Amino acid sequence: MKRWIYGVLILLFFSWVVSEIYEQIWIIEKDAEIKKKELDQKIERDKEKQLTERIIKLATQGDAKAQYLLGWFYIEGRGVLQDYKESVKWYGLAAEQGEIDALTSLGLMYYNGKSIIRDYVMAHMYWNIAAVSGDKDAIKYRGDVEEEMTTSQILEAQDLAREWMRKHQ
Repeated sequence: MKRWIYGVLILLFFSWVVSEIYEQIWIIEKDAEIKKKELDQKIERDKEKQLTERIIKLATQGDAKAQYLLGWFYIEGRGVLQDYKESVKWYGLAAEQGEIDALTSLGLMYYNGKSIIRDYVMAHMYWNIAAVSGDKDAIKYRGDVEEEMTTSQILEAQDLAREWMRKHQ
């Protein structure tokens, strides 16, 4: 009988040891998953930082597409602190070079009043310029804002767009 009790005790002890080992393995695997996820996030942040640094360099050298992207980065707070005024600055520089996406984005900034006073005339002007180049979003936005504008505002926006295009082409 004692042997049987010892056998049961040994069996219980070994099953406890095995369950402890499995629990430790599970903890180690979970810890490894967390560390892998943290490492992946760090790699992504490093990639984003490198990309942002390249975009800033190109933008400051006058590359219109990079200026537009930097404006977008500032809106999203991607790789830089979110700053709508900086976004307007970089969109403006890109728009001066005819970057269509920057023109459309400036229109949105004026329409929504992001860091600048809401101005439907200016929004229409930028969308009109982008629409001439075939930007479908700008065409739609221009049509939408016209519903909120007076005839004299639309005419003013069209005059401003023609003046802008003469100056920049």
